[in-house]
Amino acid sequence: MIGGRARRVVLFLALWSFAAATMSAHFLWRGTLYGDTLVDYSFFYNNVQSLNLYGEPAWWFPNTQMGYPGYFFAVVSLPDAAMPMFALMGATAWVLGRLGVVITAIHALYVFYFGALVPLLFLAGVWRVARQLFRSGLVVAYVLVVAAFSPGVMMNLTDIGALEHTAYALFFAAALLRFLREPTRRAFLLVALGVGLVALSFNYLFLVTTAPLLVLLAVMLLAHRVFRRRWRHIARQVPSWCWALLVAIAIVCALPTLLTFRQPGLLAREGGMAYGFGDLKAGNPWEPLLASCPAAGFEWDEYYDTDGRPNRYLPQGLFKARDHVSYPYLGLLAWPLAIWGLLRGRHRLRVGLLVGLALFFAVILLGGFSPLFATLLVWPTPLRGMNHFSDMLYRDSGFLVLLLAAGLGLERTAAVARNGPAVVFALVTAASLTVTAKLHDWELGPASGFAALLALLTLILLAWQRRWVGRRRPLAVGLLVALTLVDVSTAAFWYVRLVLIPYGSAVSDAPHADGLGIAHPRANWGSGMMRSRYLTQMVKDDLPLKWLPELAVYGSAHLHGEGVTRHDLMRATGAPSDRRSLAVAPDALSRSALEPLLRTSPTAAPGEARPLDKTFNRRRIEVDAAVPALLFVRDGFSPYWQAWVNGARAPVVRALGAFKAIPVPAGRSEVVLRFSPPGVALALGSAYLLLGALGLLALRSRDGGQSPDG
Repeated sequence: MIGGRARRVVLFLALWSFAAATMSAHFLWRGTLYGDTLVDYSFFYNNVQSLNLYGEPAWWFPNTQMGYPGYFFAVVSLPDAAMPMFALMGATAWVLGRLGVVITAIHALYVFYFGALVPLLFLAGVWRVARQLFRSGLVVAYVLVVAAFSPGVMMNLTDIGALEHTAYALFFAAALLRFLREPTRRAFLLVALGVGLVALSFNYLFLVTTAPLLVLLAVMLLAHRVFRRRWRHIARQVPSWCWALLVAIAIVCALPTLLTFRQPGLLAREGGMAYGFGDLKAGNPWEPLLASCPAAGFEWDEYYDTDGRPNRYLPQGLFKARDHVSYPYLGLLAWPLAIWGLLRGRHRLRVGLLVGLALFFAVILLGGFSPLFATLLVWPTPLRGMNHFSDMLYRDSGFLVLLLAAGLGLERTAAVARNGPAVVFALVTAASLTVTAKLHDWELGPASGFAALLALLTLILLAWQRRWVGRRRPLAVGLLVALTLVDVSTAAFWYVRLVLIPYGSAVSDAPHADGLGIAHPRANWGSGMMRSRYLTQMVKDDLPLKWLPELAVYGSAHLHGEGVTRHDLMRATGAPSDRRSLAVAPDALSRSALEPLLRTSPTAAPGEARPLDKTFNRRRIEVDAAVPALLFVRDGFSPYWQAWVNGARAPVVRALGAFKAIPVPAGRSEVVLRFSPPGVALALGSAYLLLGALGLLALRSRDGGQSPDG
């Protein structure tokens, strides 16, 4: 048995280092990304570059061509300042920039962040939870091995950014379990820190990464009478102000996301990631069954609609070994041990895990087979930001329930010498290898053949385990853990080598000509995800937006209605040039400044505009105008753009529905534009200061018998 804190730490670091090197080296060597999209990388790139070069987060996102507030993606879980681990990376980039060190190898940082730092954080959370739930060091090692090498985990589960959320939920769960056992001041501070981390990472993915784990934790605690008695006792002993403090910490740390959510009109008018019914991917309810099927892939079907109505639904019935080969794989032992643990494991964990698995499978099956349930996902809720909810639920949380159940089964196997595990393993493995062979047209490739050899060795170990009594039994369990390491690490390596590398996107760290952002054109795919309602309608109507200049000066304006028409665009760009007029939608504050331009007849361009410099959030433009005019900027409108003309505040007006314009006087003027979401930076700073203070207090506190108020 693994003994001693030093030995456990060495094991943990060895597993993490091996996994990080095995998985990340390919992406550094090939110069590719995790997955087939550059959107996540472009957000990472822009924030690191902005903090390094300009000392500011990339609140705005100029690489989406027409412009969009990048910080809004905090609520859809892309890397941003609301992720503490990324904030640490950003702070490092900021410090280096202030010291004059320019970061150029951003792709290497990206791979290190997503391939090493975030998995390290996640594995630490898994380790802490496993140590609270299992008595055997070998069982903890097994859980860590699977978590470290499951392809879905190392590829950051479903989407880039989801793994960090799950890690904070695990930290909170481990802290709460420890507090219920030892209600000391330090344990309470760790609970408070966990509450803050969960709240700070709150966003769209909360419902599939964090909330299910918290529900599972609650089920486990309620299912065990000892924990119920302990909880009632602690609730009486801990002062009410401590509980109020936890609520206050949650509110303070969730403020950045809450402020983003409550922006007036942002979701409805300025955009929002929202999928229609026909865009939903139903997920594959069979996917969890592939946890013990090596090199077996899956596909999801979609709901289809015509004229807004469900037209055809293809039920999930087939697996196809394509892009998702081995993605949900947890090892040959996963399902056999999970079944044995749920049948014969300790009651405290068994009941909670059974209920948790039942809940997950119910949602997955409803998502895969019930169009009625799927309609709930397109209602105006955070769920409408995810178009493949059911498979995300499994890969972001449900697989952890299965993994803990497998750990419970291994714990039972190590404690009791019986033939049950060998029988269950033989039956489940025969079925999984048969499914794998069928999916590959009965042609067992190298991966499947290797898995069959490992299955034979594992079966021999399980069959002889009942004979290895006394001190030799841990040796048998240790060999099972070693076989699991070979099993899942080989599948993960095979998955990355054969699947992700060919489809991965090549990257370049060369900046744009204007010195901003990632150069790869696919990085602009984000502009298709989140556009303002006006811009979306203009694209749908096939209006020639390429006619619009980046900068232009107009001497006349007119009001546009609810939507922007082709006539409005032609008046802004078409011939004759002496009849140009800009369509605007002024508010009460800008109406007086625009009144002279609204009364002016369409005229030729009264001047010209020249860009001086810009960062991700600021632009400086020089304007020469013969008469009072409007400076048009082909960049997205937001109510949080501020403008100064010759040092004096000026209104920013919505122009052509999606863009912005600033009134300028006659003569030469210097216009400064700055994007600043109100309160978000202050809220982020307050949250991180609070988390830092809680972390320092927890480190300084000593474990003892004192309650939180002691």
